[in-house]
Parts: sequence; structure tokens; C-alpha cells
Amino acid sequence: MKKVLVINGSARKGRTFELLKNIAEKLPYDVEYIHLKEYDIKDCLGCEVCIKKDFCVIKDQAEELMEKLKSADGIVLGTPVYIENVSGVLKKFLDRTCRWYHRPPLLGKPALLVATTAGSSLKKVLQYLEDVVTTWGMIPTGKIGKRVSEKRVVSKKQIKKIYKCYGKATKKIYKIN
Repeated sequence: MKKVLVINGSARKGRTFELLKNIAEKLPYDVEYIHLKEYDIKDCLGCEVCIKKDFCVIKDQAEELMEKLKSADGIVLGTPVYIENVSGVLKKFLDRTCRWYHRPPLLGKPALLVATTAGSSLKKVLQYLEDVVTTWGMIPTGKIGKRVSEKRVVSKKQIKKIYKCYGKATKKIYKIN
């Protein structure tokens, strides 16, 4: 069975996580939840060793998370909107994937993008997430944005594209290997 990583980019298991759980319950795949706040992820140093030598000098759990993403068949990536951007804990992890911008390891894998907000900037944040996963080589399969005042419920129709993409992604991966 296919495996999906559901990545909670919030520092809490609150509204964003409620929405992520609602989505995951509708997916007919094995799901593993990743709560980024529970991992030791240090700030990127900007030293560019990862780009030049394909390894990171920082010893923490970022590499472990990156391996989990590489071994998954797809991801659901969620964040609350903080001052018109992704959360700090998610941004810290995204910065650590710098070398993926130069050597994308997730070619053809699907990604569903999720954001919640109490105010504004849903479209801006969801576009940023799309830019990130596209640079990683992934196929964006949809964007779900909710205001915290809305119910954190999604329909199967809203996540339908991810089903179609999983079949295509697997075929592409096998063709590459």
C-alpha cells in the first residue's frame, strides 16, 4: 500500500492539525503524521556545503525527515499562516532542504498543500508551498486553505486529484528506476 506523510508545520496540534487529520482520514493510503515541532531541526547556516558536497554539517533530525520524505509515495503539507508566510518551524525545515533546489529527489511524487489562517494570506502561502514542492520535483495535486472560523472539513472531491496523481507518480518513479 502507498505511504503518505502528513506534515504538520504548526507548533501545536490545533486547527491546522485538525484539518490535516480530516484530509488523512479520507485517503485510502497508509498515513504517517510528522509533527515538525517534535523534531530537533536547527537553523540553516547558509554555508552551502549541502549544495557543494551533498551533505549537511549540522547534526540534528533534518536529514532523518528528508529521508522520510524521499521514501514516502507522497505528502500532505500543512501550515498555519504566520505574518503572511509559513510557520517558523516549517520554514526552518524548508531552509534545510536547500540542496533539493539543485538536485530534486522527489520527482513525480504528489503533494497536497494545506494552510489555515485567522486573517489573510492563504493564497500567498499556498502559492509559496506550491513553489517549494515544485522545486523539489513534486506534482502539486491541490491546495486547501481554511480560515479558522470555518469548519476544518474537506470533501473527497477536494482531494480527488491526489488519487489520480498517485497512480501516475508511481509509474513515473518505476520508469526512472
